[in-house]
Amino acid sequence: MIDRSYLLSSAHLLRQLLELQVGMRRDAEELMRTAMIKLDEATLRVSASEKALGAVESRLADLVPPQHGGQDELFSTSPEHGSRTAKTTVAEVVRSFLADREEATAGEIVAHVQERRPDTPPGNVHAELSRLKKKGAVIRKRPGVYTIARNQDGEGT
Repeated sequence: MIDRSYLLSSAHLLRQLLELQVGMRRDAEELMRTAMIKLDEATLRVSASEKALGAVESRLADLVPPQHGGQDELFSTSPEHGSRTAKTTVAEVVRSFLADREEATAGEIVAHVQERRPDTPPGNVHAELSRLKKKGAVIRKRPGVYTIARNQDGEGT
């Protein structure tokens, strides 16, 4: 008799535990659905922001031409010699980075340029990408993703 009542009590407790766990799983599934909706919305906002930024930077590049040839005439002062030495341009860093890969995101390009030229603000990199795109030196495959324009031999231009 004791075994039977013990087993009935255990079964009852296990049923309650199961109901609790099923409820917790349902709650977790609902949280996941909500998170996925928020992720989709955030992804759409990021895409729209990238498109808007690209359009504004492209328009800005049309309205404000670079001074004295722009990125191709950058100089820095060498601390050892106090003399002016030619600095690798943002355009050169971008072209070199894209030449080594199939494609890269704007964020990857900005990070690479800032590794090579820590004084370069992200906005300057985006502006340079717009100029290079306009010149036909880089191609925007989709919003925020770029590749180097290649000639018929498959080499970067």
